[in-house]
Amino acid sequence: MIFEAAKPPWEIEREILVRVDAESDPSYGCPPYKRPLEKLLRACIVNVDKPRGPTSHEVAFTVKELLSARQAGHGGTLDPAVSGVLPILVDEATKCAGAVMGGGKEYVCLMRLHGDVSDDDLKKALRFFTGEIYQVPPVRSS
Repeated sequence: MIFEAAKPPWEIEREILVRVDAESDPSYGCPPYKRPLEKLLRACIVNVDKPRGPTSHEVAFTVKELLSARQAGHGGTLDPAVSGVLPILVDEATKCAGAVMGGGKEYVCLMRLHGDVSDDDLKKALRFFTGEIYQVPPVRSS
């Protein structure tokens, strides 16, 4: 059943508020391309190709340990049985979690058919899985 509600995150018009249009004093800080790696790793997003098996939390914890970070969080959740890109926000970048999680998702499916199916029948069946889908959680869960 297709759920027709609000617009997907990438179609929502957003407004950027600018308090002051100014340039930083070059005697403070440095341009991003001149920052040392240590500083860059304290405010980064690491896109991990998560394999099947570990939870998103376990992957975020592993990245945190590998980078000796104070904190790390994931921008969305992938089930343990699922593989895919999992953005991990490190230290200062965790403040951007709302922007990362609002980006929407795309699912890719590989399938094998065990018989002949016409292109029209296949396209008709796939339309059911296209767009926003309303999922009802089970009444009972283990």
